[in-house]
Amino acid sequence: MAFSTRLTPLRHRTDFSVSGLLNSDSVTSIALTSTGYPAAATVVGSPYTVTPSAALGTGLGNYTISYFNGTLTVNKAHLTVTADAKSVQYSDPLPTLTATISGFVNGETDAGLRMSGDLSGQPSFSTSATITFYSTTGVSNAPGTYTDAIIPSLGTLSAANYDFPAGNFVKGTLNVNQEDARAYYTGSLFVDTSGPNSNTATVTLSATIKDITAVTGDPAYDAYPGDIRHATVTFINRDSNTVIASNLPVGLVNNNDTTVGAVTYNWNVTLTSPPSQSYRIGIIVNNYYTDNISSEDTVVTVSVPPASGQITGGGYLVMQNSAGQYAGAVGTKNNFGFNVQNAHNGLHGNINTIIRNNGHTYQVKGNSMTSLTTHATTLPYTATFNGKASLQDITDPLHPISIDGNATLQVTMTDRGEPGSSDSIGITVWAHAGGLYFSSNWNGTTTVEQTLGGGNVQVH
Repeated sequence: MAFSTRLTPLRHRTDFSVSGLLNSDSVTSIALTSTGYPAAATVVGSPYTVTPSAALGTGLGNYTISYFNGTLTVNKAHLTVTADAKSVQYSDPLPTLTATISGFVNGETDAGLRMSGDLSGQPSFSTSATITFYSTTGVSNAPGTYTDAIIPSLGTLSAANYDFPAGNFVKGTLNVNQEDARAYYTGSLFVDTSGPNSNTATVTLSATIKDITAVTGDPAYDAYPGDIRHATVTFINRDSNTVIASNLPVGLVNNNDTTVGAVTYNWNVTLTSPPSQSYRIGIIVNNYYTDNISSEDTVVTVSVPPASGQITGGGYLVMQNSAGQYAGAVGTKNNFGFNVQNAHNGLHGNINTIIRNNGHTYQVKGNSMTSLTTHATTLPYTATFNGKASLQDITDPLHPISIDGNATLQVTMTDRGEPGSSDSIGITVWAHAGGLYFSSNWNGTTTVEQTLGGGNVQVH
């Protein structure tokens, strides 16, 4: 008798044949045992000798039984190599590709066999034709899931008691994720309507969009640029969570630099609460890129050209000496927009300002004005207004956190004429329970006005 087995625990074998029977004799039962090979086939190599023996069974009483040795051949067991699923951002190089080896028997493991030297080497990898690369080897595919994109092969794999059949190499999935981008608002901050009797205006919304490679010092920075033209932009009114315009294309600023782009949109605004409204504008980057953070929001103010006893303005300060429990970090923008007027039925107005610090973004909104004082005889014109305000953490735009709904607000300003580049403003917010929430420019005792980084204030 002769038989073979893969490297595996053996069952008791009954492989045999009987010859030499006469007169139509037959064997109805026979007991067969074999010796000379181990209970488990653990070594691949030369055949084992198998020695049979048997107890006499029915029909064998008139025969002399001769036994002939057989052989047992142990072949290599088959292993399967499965490529592990991997993820990569658009424009970045592939991570180190790896695979999982399975099919071990007799309690053996990958790690154990490598330690003993009975398994060595690593598989090789390639990618399918659907995965393409930039010259810098970064993945150029659109974000998505690419099944069977990682293709393993034998490489340097070798094992003493195992083999790797060609059909036992299983392909893996590659997930291409969006690359990080950053957005910088560059559009209008303060826009008048078309005249004193008009409630409509066209606001130019624009932004610079950067591949994270072009943003020095950002925690998400990587050195593998993509093409920012694969980004799309959505402008959104954060106050109402209403999309203003979506899927806007991004074009290059410099044809020799694919990491910096620009986008623009002319927004037709109709004031629902004349004579002035402020809007918190957010920028969302999509498609091959992703970016949607409140720290990039700005405030845009649209106003009917003011009459006497009215102040209006919009723009930003660059924080240098801010103070308070929610001070603005040095170098960040403090965006603002406001309108306050003395009307026949009392004082009306609002203010919206954004503060940024330590990874958080805060919003102060005032809708209850308590006083307004203006001096607009000769330039420079000055004004001071006070009111009640709310303070909230808007770091997560969809889940704002209320901090104080009854804070006290004071704003002072100086209008030095058009176009407003030399105007100044000072903003102070005090806590309802006592203490200073925010000062735009603190001298150690009080808030002093600071020249605008951009925008305009008008006092009438």
